[in-house]
Amino acid sequence: VELAMLDQVDRICRKHGLRYFLVHGSLLGAVRHKGFIPWDDDLDIAMPRKDYDRFIELASRELPEPLSIHTPLRNGIYSGEVMPVSEMARPRL
Repeated sequence: VELAMLDQVDRICRKHGLRYFLVHGSLLGAVRHKGFIPWDDDLDIAMPRKDYDRFIELASRELPEPLSIHTPLRNGIYSGEVMPVSEMARPRL
């Protein structure tokens, strides 16, 4: 699931010239596990603010189902600069 999500984020970013990079558990998994940490079920990416703002606009239109984007302003349930991209069928806490 994480690879499918990252593929879509990467597709949108490449198509529109947006920069992103892995951070936290996703970066650790890439280095230590040569992929994803088996028990980690999310993606940790960061973007320059300008690219992040543009990605928010684009992803809401370009992410294929069942993926969706969630931000504090759009959904009001996440804090800080967290922007989960997740499967719509996955339960959210």
